[in-house]
Amino acid sequence: MLGKDYDGTSLPPITAVNLVPAVKKANEMKIPVINVDDKIDEKPLKDVEAKTTAYISTDNVQVGGKAAEYVRTRVSSGNEVAIIEGMSGVSESIQRRDGFRSKAEARGLKVVTSQPADWDRIKAWDVATNVMNRFPNLKAIYCCNDTMALRAVQATENAGKLGKVIIAATDGIDEAVESVKAGKLDATIAQDPYEEGATALRTLLSVISFDRMVT
Repeated sequence: MLGKDYDGTSLPPITAVNLVPAVKKANEMKIPVINVDDKIDEKPLKDVEAKTTAYISTDNVQVGGKAAEYVRTRVSSGNEVAIIEGMSGVSESIQRRDGFRSKAEARGLKVVTSQPADWDRIKAWDVATNVMNRFPNLKAIYCCNDTMALRAVQATENAGKLGKVIIAATDGIDEAVESVKAGKLDATIAQDPYEEGATALRTLLSVISFDRMVT
């Protein structure tokens, strides 16, 4: 992207640090960078004297909290629930996890474990299977995205616990919505990625227009 002479760019990172060199290069080329969705860690940016122009995201703590509110409508107080996180150290995963844990515990649920599966379907199947074996009284699992949740649903089917262990997730992707309609995945908490992207673009255009005015 930086080699195509664009006037600006918006970037959603995979991890908190993988795009730090790209942001540094963009700064050197005086190309504004809008950080979208997951947040780039500010400390590594400061270490290389780099910065983003703006950060656009949804409230992932609230997203996790809404999932906990749903689970509480299906699971009574005092029961055990678990969390399958995304990639360790990624802010999006951390915020969803913490939002779910905080709201779940405030509603009287017992979060017995929280384990990463790196946003990966196969790893999520393994984690879900192991968690159900370890905690036979488990009543629900919250997955920090739909991709992992769909595999966790398969794990509950294999264990004969479909419908007995509630699976809730986040993103609202088409496959997850269809799974909910089919009576397999119990819930997915949708975000608004369209507006997130549109806001990033509007912000970027404003920055570019301002830069042209002052130069």
